[in-house]
Amino acid sequence: MSVYLVVILLLCCAVIALSVGAMLMAAKRRTSINVWAGVMLFGAGAWSLLMLLFMLQTESAMAALYAKAYYLTAIIMAFGLYKFSTHYPISHKITDIERAASWLLPAIALAIVLMPHGVVVYAAVDHMMNTVKLDTIWYLFYTAIFAILISVAFVRLVSSYRQVRRTHNKKFAHQVLMMTYTLGVVVIAGAYFDIFLPMIGN
Repeated sequence: MSVYLVVILLLCCAVIALSVGAMLMAAKRRTSINVWAGVMLFGAGAWSLLMLLFMLQTESAMAALYAKAYYLTAIIMAFGLYKFSTHYPISHKITDIERAASWLLPAIALAIVLMPHGVVVYAAVDHMMNTVKLDTIWYLFYTAIFAILISVAFVRLVSSYRQVRRTHNKKFAHQVLMMTYTLGVVVIAGAYFDIFLPMIGN
């Protein structure tokens, strides 16, 4: 894929996600679903924008800063998805242990990213082919937290869909299924670029 095409795609994703996220969070009727969907989209949009800024950066120090920032927003996106899944399409009862863990794990991931020589060790710049050196151990911790948040979210969404299919009309159940599929495609694509490719050195 052309680098310039990636730039255009990232810019489009950033504008769309940030715009929709801002509208949801600023809506007059602010429900938990709106708020957490807005957080999720805001995280995705910020991730796209920061990835673009990382690619365009010509100074290694600033490139490393942008790399840290897009790893932060990836966790925010995953956390937003997790919280969204606790309210959409139906509200779930969450135990005190899970509630505490749901805030503690993202906080640990954010700390790992922000600490000196944490997830990001340094960045190298080369005309939009910028690369980042990752610390393997801290990156595995980060990836595990990301995977836990995403996995729990989708398990809950699938469980919710099955419950809705039994107790509500087919049209609503179909909407829930399409939402789950759409989120799945977005998360898989994001995880491919942000998690898998860096694992193999890209």
